Parts: sequence; structure tokens; C-alpha cells
Amino acid sequence: MLERKGFLKVDLSIILPTLNEVESVPVSLSYLEKLLEAVDFELIVVDDDSTDGTWQKVLEISRNNPRVRLIRRVHRKGLSTAIMEGFMVAKGNKLLVADADLQHDLGIIPRMLEASNDYDLVVGSRYLDQSRISGWSSNRQSLSIYGTRFACSIIKNKVTDPLSGFFLINASKLHGIAPALQSKGFKILFEILVKHPDLTVKEISYEFKNRQYGQSKLTGAVIWDFAETLLTRNLLGNWNLILLKSILGGLSGIVVNLLMFVILRKSGLDFINSLVLSVHVALVWNYLIKAYLYAIKPGMKQLLDYYGTHFFGTVAILVSGFFIIQLQYTEWMTVIISILLGSGWNFFGNHIFDFSDKN
Repeated sequence: MLERKGFLKVDLSIILPTLNEVESVPVSLSYLEKLLEAVDFELIVVDDDSTDGTWQKVLEISRNNPRVRLIRRVHRKGLSTAIMEGFMVAKGNKLLVADADLQHDLGIIPRMLEASNDYDLVVGSRYLDQSRISGWSSNRQSLSIYGTRFACSIIKNKVTDPLSGFFLINASKLHGIAPALQSKGFKILFEILVKHPDLTVKEISYEFKNRQYGQSKLTGAVIWDFAETLLTRNLLGNWNLILLKSILGGLSGIVVNLLMFVILRKSGLDFINSLVLSVHVALVWNYLIKAYLYAIKPGMKQLLDYYGTHFFGTVAILVSGFFIIQLQYTEWMTVIISILLGSGWNFFGNHIFDFSDKN
């Protein structure tokens, strides 16, 4: 256990990323102050501009409690980047990450601190023999187990829970490796383990509980970003994954376009009008799916901008479809050729309207 040596020295910095967790932060702070009364610690709340009053509540607490610090992030999202921002301003010799929604058992922090005297990295594991997971459906447990097994197959460290969001790391080690960390999404521990297999690691069992407060940070964008981390670290090297996002989004749009065309033709609509409507439906689909992946709130102005950058591609599909059908090609062949021609321009339009710049 670290000894209290005065208010000017911080032995432990606890990073709590929050999103709409106004009820849980005061509960967590009260519990931590009782649990760690012999430790000089600070609590850094990194809030992604919650709408339920979380950051206002933390700001109010911080005015009366010097242990508490607030980072309010506006126009920035993502769990790993929130954690990194907390790390960069932390004063402690040891840095701990935990959820503010009380899913993690904060009661094991003293054991984690003790273990950190001998290890670079201490991980709260959900998958040791003595660990438990409460409140999860069988589907969620299966998804988590398979994802964890896949992650374990990639890293060199023999750990049971490389996707844990509950860990403690030596500050000097973290600052030494920070420039190499580029992780997105919500599994920064995985990035640390992949990039720095030389770290000594100790795992501690605990009971992972169901969410009591707050809002899940597991968005489509977060899931994609984690998949991106897996791909860049193992399969694609430094290949441009913005390109991959454009390709996958475009392919899903092609599928929607074809399905909508078939539905409209079967409903009795003529070829040209079916093509026109299906193209517009696919364009809206592409916009919405990419806004979801990049965690952008859809808006009419953005949709119109998106339409503008894809205008010539849309025209190319319609004009080529009109002329190709005159050459006695089948409707299916006409639609496919037209979509491929228009997709070429739309691919470049995706790079003009770069969603990553909108986040």
C-alpha cells in the first residue's frame, strides 16, 4: 500500500471516462475516498460532453474537493482517446483506469496497488478462475469470450483479459510508450499489450457487474475502431483504413441499391423511375451508415453536403442506365454496370466528404 505523504504529492491518478453518468460519479468518489483514505490520489473525470449534467456535477464537486479534476471534451468522442487525455494530465506515479458506472469492482484497487510495486501493469481480469461476470445475457457473454480469445491469440503476453477496461500502469512506463499508442475505440489495454509485450503483467480476479448507471460507450464507431486496431496491427499493416471504410460503405450501398431496385420493379414501377428511386435510397443509406460508423449525429445540412459531393456519381448512374438499356442489355446487367460507373466517382466523393474530419 502506498503511504500518504502530503497533499502536494499524488501517488495514484484514477481516470474515469464518463458519458451521461451523473448519478454514478458521486457514488464512485465517495467509495474511493473511504477505500483509499491512506493514499494520496486524484480523480480525473474525462467527460465526452454528457447531456445529463455529468460534467456540471463533476465541476461542482471539484470546486470543493481538490482531489477531483474535470476534462470536458467538446466535439471529441471515444473511450481510448478520453483515457489518453486523462493520462497526459495525470500527476500520479501510478495511473488507474476504471468505469464510472460501477461495473468494475473498485474494492480490488488496494490489491492492484500492492501488485504494482512488482509489475509494470496490473489488470483486473474477468476471466481468471476466481472471476465472475454478473448480469450478462448468454449472447453477450459468448461475444465477449470469442472476442477475448481472438485478442489473446494476437498478443504475446499470456493474459486472460486483454480487453479489460480496468487496469493500473506505472506512469513512467506509460509516458515512455505513449507516443506509439494510436488506439481508437474502447480497448486501449489491448493496444498497450500489442505494442509493448515487454511489460510485466499481473492479473487480479474480480466480479464484473452489470451496469448500474450511465450510458454504454459501445457505439458502432467504437466497434469499428477496435476492428481497425486489429486489422492494422495484424492483417493490413499500415494500409489506409479510411479507404477500407469507403469500400465497405460503398459495397453496402450497392447491395441496398440492387435490393431496392428489385422491390420497386416487382411493385410495377418502370425501369427508369425504379433506378432513380433506388439510387437515392442507397445514397441516403451510405450517408447514414457512415455517420453511424464515425459517431456523427446525422443532420439535414450534412446530408445535403453529402449529396452535393456525390451528385455527379448519381448522374453517372442514371445517365449510363438510360443509354445502356437502349443497347438491349438486360435490366440486371444495366443496373450493375451503371452502379459500378457511378461508384467510381462516389468513391472520390467519399474522400472529399471525409467523415473523419467531421468528428
